Order: sequence, then structure tokens, then C-alpha cells
Amino acid sequence: MKKRLILFLIMFIILGTGIGFANQDPQEAVELDPRVKALRTGDFYPGDVKFLSDGNLAICKDGLSYRGTTIEKLNWAGDPIATTPPEWSEGWYWDDFVYGFVVEDADGNLFTSVGLRVWKFTPDFSKTTPVMDLQPDWNDVKSKDRVMINLIREDAEGSDTKFAALTYPEGKEPINPDTQSFYQMSEWEDDQILSLLGIQSGKVISADFGDRSDEVYLLVSESTEIGDSWYVCPVTMAFAGTSDGDGSLELKIDQTKEKIELGEMPDSQTIMTMEFDGDNFHIAATNMHGGGSTIIRYGRNGEKKDTIQLPRYVLKYDAKGKKSVVAINSLNGSEINGFYKIEWESESVGSPRSLIHERSIGGKTLATFRDGGYGLLRSEEPETGLTDYLAPLKTEEQDVRLRIPLCDVMAKVEENARNLEILYGEERIVIPMSALTVQNLLAQMPCETDATIEIHLERGEDGFVIVTAELFVVEQVDDMTKVVHRAPIVLP
Repeated sequence: MKKRLILFLIMFIILGTGIGFANQDPQEAVELDPRVKALRTGDFYPGDVKFLSDGNLAICKDGLSYRGTTIEKLNWAGDPIATTPPEWSEGWYWDDFVYGFVVEDADGNLFTSVGLRVWKFTPDFSKTTPVMDLQPDWNDVKSKDRVMINLIREDAEGSDTKFAALTYPEGKEPINPDTQSFYQMSEWEDDQILSLLGIQSGKVISADFGDRSDEVYLLVSESTEIGDSWYVCPVTMAFAGTSDGDGSLELKIDQTKEKIELGEMPDSQTIMTMEFDGDNFHIAATNMHGGGSTIIRYGRNGEKKDTIQLPRYVLKYDAKGKKSVVAINSLNGSEINGFYKIEWESESVGSPRSLIHERSIGGKTLATFRDGGYGLLRSEEPETGLTDYLAPLKTEEQDVRLRIPLCDVMAKVEENARNLEILYGEERIVIPMSALTVQNLLAQMPCETDATIEIHLERGEDGFVIVTAELFVVEQVDDMTKVVHRAPIVLP
């Protein structure tokens, strides 16, 4: 209950003097970003919101003038599909709209925390059952296959956090009916994760699944002398134990993926969650003391793609594909309260993006062509029809690795390709495309997954550039293990 007391004090400060949500001063009119549309607004406090496996949404809302919670299933247009039974009622606590959660299991059942209980709803809402008398300290629960994860916050601003995860057996639900506890739930303390990642001082802020249920992206800040640096760190999970609920969680750094460096976070705002939509990372942040929120969308390589400013407090958020849904709460019953949907627009043609994304850390640069980017810059010799493909690099670092998918190289070789020309500072490095047609090396590899050519440029103190190249593939050994295989490419 310590967590609830801390949050109560925070809410008391936000709302000013008085008891409860007594501050009912009128709010100024707010003009929303044109990409943001109302999904469901009204006389309630919005709680958690989730995209469901059937493409619909689940929302949790609490009444303003009464302590009662409603769970609804909506379609993208906001039309109701199902709602909690009329006879179902459960009182809520001050922080339910912050710490309460809604999550879907592998069979489509919904679980929600209200007050001091966890309830289960069947997919059609025809049956409601209390499954735990005391809710866990979970507030941002996410589910994939038969795994659930959450980052436990001791207070709303995340001064102390723990990463929690659980897995449950086939044919079972997340909560064991015999023990009234989660199957194989384990926790990792903040400092344990930072130690794993090699970070001396920092904070684990949020977490979401990657492309598989054993992949997790951790949003982590690292404290340095010049301020905080922000990273998305990929890790893998493995559970050990038995079906009686006893077990342990093992986290490992995903060696097949590099950590992703992000830009600066919004000033004076608390990060509430990070969501991975399958292609992009979404950061939802809010000012806990003055209102106003920001949603930032980053690409897989860490490039900042888009930002949306929102009024009031954004405490819950979810994203899937090009759509997002957000709960906006004024904390005082304003007409702005409710759930809003976001349909992200494509990047403006007036803001061209570099064909090569460069990320520099510790004096080294990793350069990768954006999807579809390789081959767009080229020069053709009119007499012969032969084509040279260009790779302009902006980095000034002395150590650069340029990665090109092998399939892109092979496609260009079939189109009268002659040379790859890398523009690196004042250097123009020319590599015959024939040297990059390495099917013979690929045939010696144990697989062809993610076959990539990596060209390594090292500039010495004398200014001379040494150029080497490798072919690498990524072998999926089992459900939890990937191995990178490399072979040198002989360049002329």
C-alpha cells in the first residue's frame, strides 16, 4: 500500500487543496492535433486501453461522481461491441486509472485490476469472475502468446522499478486457480538489469515485446556527466521451473541486435510507457505537475520520425501498426477526459530522409540502408548501360561499418551493375559489384537468414582507409538462441 499512499500525495498536490477531485474550475478550449480524433469521451476518468487480438479495443473507465468501473470493448469507430454486465460493480481506488490494467491472454480472456482485486472477463463479456483478492503491483501489463510482462513502478514517476514477467502452460490461464497466483512469475530488480547491460548509473523506464514472445525491448536511461542518454536495449527471456508456479526468469543481451540510441526526451515530463508497434517505438510522456503530454515515434534504428503534443495527462497508451490509442485525463472532470485515437500520417514529401541511417556510439558508426534505399542513388554510363551505385556517408568517425542486405546486392547485379562507390569524407572507395556476389560463401553457411554484407572502413592516423568486408547470417538454433556466422569477403 506504500505505492498507493505516495501516488495519493502526488494527486493531492496536482489537484490543490480539498478532498478528492473537487477542483472543477473550467478548462480552456483545446485544439487537438488533426491526427487525433475522439474515440470515447464523457463524464468519466479514463483508465487503461489495449488493442485486442481481434482488432478491437478494450477500455477501462471510472465514474466521476461514483466509485464504479466499466470495461468496454469497442471497434475503431468507437461503437460498443460488449460491456461489463449491469450487475457487475467494483469500487475503485484513487490510483486505479494510473495503476489499474487491462490485458488479454492467449485465449482472448480479459483480466483487469480494480480496487484490490483482479477480475476475469470471457471474450464475449458473458461471464465475470474474481480470480485474485489482492491485485499485483502491475500497471502497464503487456501480453504476447503465453507470456506477460510489466514494469512495476513504486510511484508514478518511476523512482524505483522492477521488471516482471510470467509464462503460463498450454491450456491454462495466467492465474493458477488453485494457488490464486500467477504461473511462473519472476522479477528482476532495476540494478540487476543495469548490471546486465553494463550501465553503472541509470534507470529502467519501460518495456515491450519484440517480434517474438521471448524478445523484449527495454527503454533505459544512462546517467552521464553531461546528462541522460536514452537507449532501447534488446534482450531475450527464458523461463525455468515447473507448472506449479515456481520458476525463475533469465534475461540475456540479444547478441543479434545492437542497442538503439534515442534522442533527448521531453523536458520536465515523466515517461509513462514505451510501446513497440511492430515497426516503430512510441514514447508516451506526461508532465505530472503541470499537465501537457508528448508522444514521440522512433524508427527501429532510433531515428525520430514524428511527435504529437497532447493536452493534460497521458497515463495510458497503446500502439499497433499505424494506429495508436491514448487515454487523456484532466484529473478534474473536464470535457477533454476520454480515449482518443491517433492515425499516424506518412512522412511529408517536403522532409526527405537520408537513404542511409547512421548511428555513432563510442567513436564507431553503424550505417544501414533504409528499406528500399539501396540502389536509389546511381549513375549510369550511357554508352555501355553499366550502372554504379552510390553510398554517401556523412559520418566523420574513424571506424564505420556499412551493412547491405545480400538480396539487394544480387538484385542490382542482375541489372547491369558495375561498381559500388562509397563516399567517405574526401575518399571515393570503389568496390566492383562482382566482388560482392558471394553465393559461394552463402552456400557454406548453415542458413541464409538475414544474409548481409558488412563493409568495414577504418581510417588510420595517416588518413589512409583500410577496407574489408564480411558476409554474415543469423541462425535460429532454437526458440531462445540465435548465432551469427561470419565469413570474410576477398576484395580486389
